[in-house]
Amino acid sequence: MLPDSGLRDSAIVTSSYWLTPIFSLIAAVLFGAGTTAVRQGLRYLDPQTGSVVSIATSVICFLVIAPWWMEMAYWHNPGIWVFAAGGLVHPIFSRFMAYEANKRVGPTVSSAFDGTSPLFAAGMAIAFLDETMTLPIVIGTLLTMGGVMALYWSPSISSKLMQGAALFALGAAFLRALIGVIGKYGLEMLPSPLMGGFVAYLVSTIAASVILAARHRHNPIEFHRRGLAWFAFSGVISGIAVTCFFYALLYGDVIVVTPIVSTVPLFAMLTAVMFRVERITGRILLAVFIVIVGVAVVGFARAS
Repeated sequence: MLPDSGLRDSAIVTSSYWLTPIFSLIAAVLFGAGTTAVRQGLRYLDPQTGSVVSIATSVICFLVIAPWWMEMAYWHNPGIWVFAAGGLVHPIFSRFMAYEANKRVGPTVSSAFDGTSPLFAAGMAIAFLDETMTLPIVIGTLLTMGGVMALYWSPSISSKLMQGAALFALGAAFLRALIGVIGKYGLEMLPSPLMGGFVAYLVSTIAASVILAARHRHNPIEFHRRGLAWFAFSGVISGIAVTCFFYALLYGDVIVVTPIVSTVPLFAMLTAVMFRVERITGRILLAVFIVIVGVAVVGFARAS
């Protein structure tokens, strides 16, 4: 063995560790941008119809590039059943819970609760995946959660906590955490993020289409060009984002990935600011600073 081979191997391992926070951050940015596209699309289409269009577009994107990544052996791997189960959780039911939370308690309350998903993810990852929390990861997780919740928290939320509707917001956060655990388990059997995303979104498309058809069996579904365009655009972004999310899980632990990906509400807000839907405020700047520190702490903890 060459004298510097140990240092070289250590450098390779360290660089691979950095792939986890990088892919997680890219996924958060893209999911946030997709949220803004959905917000625009909801001006023309109802949430359920738009959701089917978005998810189906993601599946089409996976199929277009399938010749470059799909292998027949993947279909014989039991991991596809794990990803299929994940498809029944996200995006179909997690989006339903999120939409219901938005409807009942408003987007501000539901977005504030998005920051709680790392708590659910950490508990499940420790219990079912034997992952271990370190002090730096705990600190970074709390910082990212604090940044997201500081962005949306208001005194009115405390009164809405008494409403049963707030459970939908917590349910959406729980399901988003659960898909991380399911995805990690599936990738241990079938280490193909593209296959994982494709199978999950294919199952979601089928289930969502059946539900949509059942609800509209007596009245036609109304489509609008601009609504279709916005939701199709969100589907393209979502397909790339979920692939990055699974790549992050492939290289790292759920307890590292989830705190970073849970910053989606922050990037949704920043995207809205870019499109002049929202304005920059002192609270946004404070939240950005806190989240950056939190993500940096989690990233450094992973690399070290």
